[in-house]
Amino acid sequence: DVLAAVRAAGIKRCVLVGHSMGGRVAMRAAAIEAESGGASVLRAVVVEDMDVSPRTAPELSAEKRREVAAWGDGGEGAPGRRFASWGACREALLPWYDADEVRVDSWRNKRVRPHPDSSWWSDINPLARRLAWERVLASDDGASAWRELAARSGSGGLPFSVQLWHADVPGSVVKEGAGEVGGIADMSGQMPAARVRKFRGAAHSIHNSARDEFVSALRALVDEASLEGEAAAKHGT
Repeated sequence: DVLAAVRAAGIKRCVLVGHSMGGRVAMRAAAIEAESGGASVLRAVVVEDMDVSPRTAPELSAEKRREVAAWGDGGEGAPGRRFASWGACREALLPWYDADEVRVDSWRNKRVRPHPDSSWWSDINPLARRLAWERVLASDDGASAWRELAARSGSGGLPFSVQLWHADVPGSVVKEGAGEVGGIADMSGQMPAARVRKFRGAAHSIHNSARDEFVSALRALVDEASLEGEAAAKHGT
């Protein structure tokens, strides 16, 4: 879907950035693109603060599963995603996000916002979070995609660069230890050509917590990719 959307938009060359769960989606998109053998629309792939270490979705009781599923349709007994007030929305979200008041309050007027009809709409959806855990984070597809990329990188190279950008502790979600299966060191060992960069002092959302450094690094990567694309075009590759 990612690659189809890029091509449908008429984009000929791009740098694909995947943050957190999106990092694993970007790995799979890159593996598909590398396997296609045709002219690649990708010039670089950035995996932002995500590794391929095994993760397990938290267990939910049958009752909790029904409750979280109802967020998808706003069925009976579920708040849905439209609320009478910010307070009502806040109260409904807190139990699903570890009662983290700072985190939930940070969404006010951003990811949870007033609607013209005086209600409040939540972009935050606990069901989407649960599906992300079950179908992406707790899946081995990221590790599989990385192995495919590594194999192709080692056998003949990739038509795009691969970047592993990760945050600093304690905000990062990646594993850095040399013995951590699926961690940054393991990924780098599988694909030595991947460029690893640590953003000192940055939290999980590097693009927010270290915005200037992130934008500068991304701009440099786009410029580099553009020059490589122009050179390839001149040589007809």
